[in-house]
Amino acid sequence: MKKALVILSLLVCAALISGCSGAGSGGASSFSVTYDANGASGGTVPLDSTKYTGGAEVTVLGNTGGLYKTYVAAASMHVYTVSTPMSYTVTYDANAAGCTGTVPVDGIPHYLNDLVAVLGNVNHLALAGHTFAGWNTSADGSGMAYSAGQTLVITSNVTLYAQWTPNPAYAFSGWNTKADGTGTTYQPGEKFAINSDVTLYAVWTLGSGLKKAPLPLLQRLANAVIVGMLRVPTADAPG
Repeated sequence: MKKALVILSLLVCAALISGCSGAGSGGASSFSVTYDANGASGGTVPLDSTKYTGGAEVTVLGNTGGLYKTYVAAASMHVYTVSTPMSYTVTYDANAAGCTGTVPVDGIPHYLNDLVAVLGNVNHLALAGHTFAGWNTSADGSGMAYSAGQTLVITSNVTLYAQWTPNPAYAFSGWNTKADGTGTTYQPGEKFAINSDVTLYAVWTLGSGLKKAPLPLLQRLANAVIVGMLRVPTADAPG
């Protein structure tokens, strides 16, 4: 009888212990470990799918997903705008058709407020019947005039036009008994009394009318030796 009671007691205790153990296992809290990239620029976080009970030991995973983060110093970043200054040109213009020679070429870029030396007629620009008289910012000569070596201030593109002065032209203005025009002057149609051989020299007047100058070659061609009373030849029909 005693033996049966001992066995029954053992069975009850075993059942109680088993029930307590099952109840404790089913109701215990579980914990997880999650990894956060925390602002990483790329890569992936490691994943720990284990459920841990309280007091369990956890082994921390490494950076198995290759997380990385780049450094950007936004607070100290400065953006600078770099612009290329505008350049200007100086161009020379012959300002006439039929010129020989060529205009000078200024192939240098110039910048605002630069001082530029004006070039001379270095390439022998020429116009028949005219004399080169420098440069001007206007074709008609109404702008700023410049000669070689003068400087201009650059504020924009500049074109300098060649200026041409007509060469003086001489007009026939009669005859004179002296080559330098200081003798007696005769006009075609006038008459004079002759007592010896006479040489009459052509008189030439500049187009301006301000100066008279006989030309030696023309003087020789126009010399007239008049014997006796004669009528002075006309300009259209020299005697």
